Amino acid sequence: MVGLDFAIAEAKRLGIKMIITFVNNYSDFGGRKQYVEWAKSQGQVANSEDDFYTNPLVKQFFKNHVKTMVDRVNTFTKIAYKDEPTIMAWELMNEPQCKADPSGKP
Repeated sequence: MVGLDFAIAEAKRLGIKMIITFVNNYSDFGGRKQYVEWAKSQGQVANSEDDFYTNPLVKQFFKNHVKTMVDRVNTFTKIAYKDEPTIMAWELMNEPQCKADPSGKP
């Protein structure tokens, strides 16, 4: 996380705004697939990456990750990410998709 701290501090110094993405739809850097795998390793039944959206344990893992990120205090700026004006937006997921329900209904 120190690398992200540094990137945010440098962006701040240069006047650049950032969008922080919490997870990738695809398996790059773990993605939502990794959350499902963690749940499976805890004995959860999960049949697809789309269980990211419905499995209670997976959802809790993601909530924990989001909380950890927004509450983190930058080691360079000493500002919590949630209070950092350099972070102009939070993206819940990069390119979200759910192939299990193509209807698009909530």
